[in-house]
Amino acid sequence: MEEKPVPQSIAHMGLIWFHAGEDEIHVFREESFGGGSSQQHFCLQVDDLDWYRAQFAKYGVEIEETIEVTNRPRCFVRDPFGNKIEITEVRGEYA
Repeated sequence: MEEKPVPQSIAHMGLIWFHAGEDEIHVFREESFGGGSSQQHFCLQVDDLDWYRAQFAKYGVEIEETIEVTNRPRCFVRDPFGNKIEITEVRGEYA
């Protein structure tokens, strides 16, 4: 994702903003928490997980495999700060 400038009025808060299509994602960079947390993460739903996997591989992003969920193929990656991100595609009901 492409980083975008944070408004000057809140730049002191340690935020990082990214373009996400026509939307935005805002995250805090908090060194004391540590980006290496094993479980804390957020999830992004995508339309074509295979395409994203190919892009991650193309740019050398390590992909962490995880427990399978029916109709929810998914994987984890880490951003440049070490934050864990789940990438999933919804293909139907999971029950």
